[in-house]
Amino acid sequence: MLFSRQMRWFEAVLVCIILLGFYLYQSRIAPFHPDEADWIATSDAFEAFLTGRFKAALWQESYWTLTQPPVSRYWTGLGRHLGGYRLDDLKTLWVDQEAYGRINRFSTGNITRRMLLWSRLPMAVLSALAVFIIFYLCFKVSGRLAGYLVVLLFMGSYFFTQLLPRAMGEAPLLAAIMAAWFAGYRAVQSWEQTIWDSTPVQRRGVVRSLIWFGLMGFFCGIAGASKMNGASITLGAGLVAVVTPLVRRGHVSRAFRLRFMILSGFLLAITTAIGFIGPNPYLYPDILGRTSRMLNNRITEMENQLLENPGDEISSLTERISAISNCVLRDCNAMRFPGGLVINLAFCLVGAAYFICEAWKWMSSHQSLSGESGSASMVTLAIAFTASAPVLFTPINWIRYYMLPTVFAMVFIAVGIAWLIKVLLKRLIIQASLMNMVI
Repeated sequence: MLFSRQMRWFEAVLVCIILLGFYLYQSRIAPFHPDEADWIATSDAFEAFLTGRFKAALWQESYWTLTQPPVSRYWTGLGRHLGGYRLDDLKTLWVDQEAYGRINRFSTGNITRRMLLWSRLPMAVLSALAVFIIFYLCFKVSGRLAGYLVVLLFMGSYFFTQLLPRAMGEAPLLAAIMAAWFAGYRAVQSWEQTIWDSTPVQRRGVVRSLIWFGLMGFFCGIAGASKMNGASITLGAGLVAVVTPLVRRGHVSRAFRLRFMILSGFLLAITTAIGFIGPNPYLYPDILGRTSRMLNNRITEMENQLLENPGDEISSLTERISAISNCVLRDCNAMRFPGGLVINLAFCLVGAAYFICEAWKWMSSHQSLSGESGSASMVTLAIAFTASAPVLFTPINWIRYYMLPTVFAMVFIAVGIAWLIKVLLKRLIIQASLMNMVI
């Protein structure tokens, strides 16, 4: 039972309810962050997009259309709207500044607590959804124990309990990335079922796999449309689409696998573009040119942040390694006690090795495999690496930037702990059996 990979429906519902209740509570007690003011004040994009006003003034080039895509503002606007707050309630929140165009800089005294909580509501729901998918991921890779361990790690991490429920961009980003992981996992599983099936059912399996790959691409686009760095997982999705038919051959021909690879890659590219461009009317007049300006603006913005915060600059490889390890394996993690960095690192390496071994066994096997651990591990590694890669290039040491590598580090830690417990229990059972034989 402890290491079973079969999830019961009532177990899934119970975990969802616990996570939703937990993050709703955290949304009430998380301290106000000044950036939440900006996300709420610019959530008028929600009404503009919902009513089809794609040529409204707010979609013209400005600081807000350049700094981040609008999907996270839509979620904030949805929560505000559900709470009964309309555009008129945002009018008092604006202060015109020549440097930024229309920008909001209100204090907690200018925003009611009720508006803040309603704006945070979608983030609490998305946080619960994201962590549930992570629970499901660990469940499929290593069993029930790993799933519950990763939930405890997220609930015990001060970093995540403060960051995710806020009315900002982190919860939508994480939810989109985990939705992309789930779609990729289902796409690979559908392919796995197809290649060993010689009946007419095979055609339905191929279609199902292509649909899941299309959804994976869409969620990759939504991740990029939530925060720019989320778009990096598109590379991981492309890797999954190429590797799956390349290494898992089954009973299908080489030509069939090649056609599937091309078609799945094409679908992935199209749906990623739809997910990224569709929610952002600013891009419509000049997709490539304006996307390039958004990227250039992000680089310029980080350079300005360094000028304003020179003490946070990462200027060498040694500093980068130290910053990443301290944040990911200590400051942002649940286990923050003295010596926790070393313990977290050890569990993380064990868990990562487990994922690599399971993925390698799946890729190198030429037989049908009954378990789902290998395919889930392969998709996880592809998404984890590409989601975490942008951190390797950021010039500024701000703890919020380490969210994604910390997520997957905690996944590896949970699986590493579960695997070590499993090995230890096996040893104890064997020793007990030998003792009984001797006695």
